[in-house]
Amino acid sequence: MSWSDNRSSNKNSEPPKKRLEKLSVVNGVLKKLSEDDDLHDDLKLKNVQVAINHWTGVKRLNAQDVTKLFENRRVVYVYQRVQMIQHACLTAGIPVPFDHFVNKKDHLNFKVAIKYFGFDIIEDFDFPKDIYKQEVADYLNEIKIKETNINTNSKSENTSSNNENSDLKPQTQSSVIDKPTENPEKVGVNWWIIIYNSSLQILFGLLVSFIILYFNLPKRL
Repeated sequence: MSWSDNRSSNKNSEPPKKRLEKLSVVNGVLKKLSEDDDLHDDLKLKNVQVAINHWTGVKRLNAQDVTKLFENRRVVYVYQRVQMIQHACLTAGIPVPFDHFVNKKDHLNFKVAIKYFGFDIIEDFDFPKDIYKQEVADYLNEIKIKETNINTNSKSENTSSNNENSDLKPQTQSSVIDKPTENPEKVGVNWWIIIYNSSLQILFGLLVSFIILYFNLPKRL
């Protein structure tokens, strides 16, 4: 949880070296706070937890309760330490990594770092490889696994599609065998034969009728 989740990232507006300087400041404060045993003992106190919930917006207090809360010197001590990381993050233009603060993290998580400072910072000579060596390796390995899974799923979908198409082919062939398609040319010849035969029958009938009528006509006197 952070105090400034809506703070915009400035990762594209400055050169990598400048962004690394800001990351270094944030990491320096986190490291100092992680080594403060008194601070982390105080974080377990009930009054301090109430104050943290108020500061982070989890459960806001009224003005009177806040004033009373700050009468506790341990709350004041924690608040002063919170201001240190808040100022560093404000200068860097990033949200306060409050989860890092309370969990005794001595540097900004790599994924959080590249989110707000840009991935290209790892290419700079001053990038703290000693701190992030394992996190960078884990991050790149995670990307590789995701790409492998995507490629595997893509191949699986293609194989499944090919199998479905091959399953359809026998059915198509079967339908051709069960119901053969007639040759259009043969169909045309058959129709012409039928028409020709019908015409002959009609002509023959007319001829017969004419002959009958001819011989039945009365002869001239």
